[in-house]
Amino acid sequence: MFIIQKICNYIIFPPSIFIIILLFALYFLQRNLRKATMIIITDILLLYLFSVEPVKNMILSPLENYAAPINLKEKHNADYIVVLGGGVVDSSPEEEGKGSLSPEAMKRALHGIYIADLYKIPLIFSGGKVFSNQTESEADTAVRTMSRFTSGRIKFLKEDQSRTTYENAMYIKETFHAKKIILVTSAYHMKRSFYSFNKAGIECIAAPTDYKIDHSGYNAISFIPKSSEMNGIFTGMKEYLGLIFYFLKN
Repeated sequence: MFIIQKICNYIIFPPSIFIIILLFALYFLQRNLRKATMIIITDILLLYLFSVEPVKNMILSPLENYAAPINLKEKHNADYIVVLGGGVVDSSPEEEGKGSLSPEAMKRALHGIYIADLYKIPLIFSGGKVFSNQTESEADTAVRTMSRFTSGRIKFLKEDQSRTTYENAMYIKETFHAKKIILVTSAYHMKRSFYSFNKAGIECIAAPTDYKIDHSGYNAISFIPKSSEMNGIFTGMKEYLGLIFYFLKN
């Protein structure tokens, strides 16, 4: 089911959906030229809309605005800081064949370290192997990478079994018996993370990072299609699907 869910995520969202629509157009090309033309025009319009900044912002805004950034001027009492995994590049040459943190995972890790250094709270990196052929877990990669920059001043722990956000919360509860944590993840992912950890009986202080929306305003470039905007839209749509799945599951 986990593999099927991952495959479905890529099939029903951009860019795969645009290829599927074009295949429908090819089917109708000899049978009904007018219908084929309308399908192609629809595909072009959707391709444009799903690759421009305003649409990306509209989709991501409700997710990123779910929780405000953590106020680091306040004193926060928590058992742990938990940093959720954000993906790795497996068998990376720069790491001599071991994993390398993705840009998203690196942002989460750095924000977690910054907070841990301020509050002197143990930091848990959470994330296992998404696929069994990976060289190491996300948590192992994060601990190995971040240890280079902290000189032992931060206590690193790891939860290296989880593959999903729901499992992140479940294993953190089972392994560390956490009651209250500072939760670090990408801003768009915070709502689903809060839901999962609250379900597991863990109180959370939100520490969102890795924002995808540029709040400086729009310009002419904002309305030019870009692959980066399509990726942001894919990220947001996948997150909404995950929320629906979790609500239905529980």
